[in-house]
Amino acid sequence: MLKQHFLRYADDRINIRPLTAISPKRVLDVGCGSGGWAVEIAMEYPQASVVAIDLVDAIPTKPPNLHWKILNFDQPQWGLEEGSFDLIHLGHLCGSVSNWDRLFSKCFRYLAPGGHLEIIEMDWEPRCEDGSLPPNSPMHQWWEYMKASTTARPIAYRHDTGEMLEQAGFVQVSHLGPNRVPFNDWPEKIKSANVTKDHEAAVLGINHCCNMTGGTSLCTSTATSNNNQSRGFEALTMRPFTQKLGWQPTQVWDFLKSVDTCMKKQKHHGYHDLHIWTARKPAANGTPL
Repeated sequence: MLKQHFLRYADDRINIRPLTAISPKRVLDVGCGSGGWAVEIAMEYPQASVVAIDLVDAIPTKPPNLHWKILNFDQPQWGLEEGSFDLIHLGHLCGSVSNWDRLFSKCFRYLAPGGHLEIIEMDWEPRCEDGSLPPNSPMHQWWEYMKASTTARPIAYRHDTGEMLEQAGFVQVSHLGPNRVPFNDWPEKIKSANVTKDHEAAVLGINHCCNMTGGTSLCTSTATSNNNQSRGFEALTMRPFTQKLGWQPTQVWDFLKSVDTCMKKQKHHGYHDLHIWTARKPAANGTPL
């Protein structure tokens, strides 16, 4: 039974690992982006066959057990063997999915009986409990623009994820979160070790989104983490703002500079929420796992 999972912060990715006694034999990374997670899994489990699917092949050199399939995961069929994967990973797909129920149903089909599904998603809605982040802040403006420009594939996190997983047939549905991911290092001043660690997760998660979409920032930052935040927000923002709202790239860059400045102000005690979900497909004989 999957009783534990943990976060691992390394390079440009966030990973969840099911602590099982049996190493996975077939792993699928859906919407793999830069492929960092898939590469790490392939190297950690050289005996496993790892499949990564996305619109482009981002890695010229891969481990021999990593197989890249170029396709839109939103399409009805993935052209893979159904019921064959021990682990399916979904990471930071908000804004890329037109129908979550359909995606979860496909994951259920492609998982082997008893197989694991793991999901990590950022809720990009800015939050603040002490009123230090003004309601008309650039961050709030960014969020309203993002929602308006991503109606076909909403950027908003689905708070009914657990219900959708159960409706798709999953069992042992577990939610870790919400985990606060601060805009900057303000939690250090209130001595919150867990939240401070989550700030590092936020930086890595935003950077992962940037790597997914190939963004490169023109916003200037001094610290590496702030650079990653800026790059990630441009990667999330540029396409919907220019294609759906009709902005010019220079308008986006200028606006994101104000967002970047807002996020870096330590008097702004704002944060995003990070959500982690795990679930399993029932065993073939229906017995508990």
